[in-house]
Amino acid sequence: MNVLVQPKRVAQILAVAATSLALISIAGQFAKYFLGKGRLWGLTGLFNVDYENNIPTLFAAFILFLASILLFLVASAKRRQNDRFTNHWRVLSILFLYLSLDELLSIHETINKNLGENLQSWQSGPWDILNSVLISIFVLAYINFFLRLPVKIQHLFFIAGSLFVLGALGIELACVHHLSNICHGSGFTAEIIITVEELLEMIGITVFIYAVLLYMNSFLNEINISIVKSTSSSTRELTAKYKNLLD
Repeated sequence: MNVLVQPKRVAQILAVAATSLALISIAGQFAKYFLGKGRLWGLTGLFNVDYENNIPTLFAAFILFLASILLFLVASAKRRQNDRFTNHWRVLSILFLYLSLDELLSIHETINKNLGENLQSWQSGPWDILNSVLISIFVLAYINFFLRLPVKIQHLFFIAGSLFVLGALGIELACVHHLSNICHGSGFTAEIIITVEELLEMIGITVFIYAVLLYMNSFLNEINISIVKSTSSSTRELTAKYKNLLD
């Protein structure tokens, strides 16, 4: 069985799904604040992008995990080629796996709550400051890796990273320093800002997945998935073969 993956089609499906979830979330909040329908049989909370353990959370975790798997496949292929940037791909795969788990388990929120009153008193929040430092270190460590990528992939990676950072950190910092009363209040405008923040993150990840799939297409011709009978027993073994790597 041959699996045909079309990068553009995959990106379109993920982008439509992310946008639809954001619009449904906004619709739920509109019903809450303007129509007096706070729950709508539980649907408002189920699709609110600012809530945990619901459909938007599962979707965000899924696309992060998908990115991690794709990066792992690239790292595996690069290892066979003895590529100097194999470990960079591996680290990216691990990073996205962590982000996926964090989306599901709210790891950084838990850490933030347990840092202590002194750290919590920082105006921008200890986690935002730590993120800024880690992003700076990451950029420095990946400059050569980035410059070795094809130009189109560079552009897509830059767009994806910019969208994700803008959603994950930029809007939050803007809320802390300039829009605190609006962002941290309880109103429809605050919900819109939060929804835009989450949507930017999801679209950023979608663009990144598209870029990785395009990059894989440049050196990996096909992925074959075969189901064969074992010679030693009647059980079936699922074997994934990755072949025809370009020299």
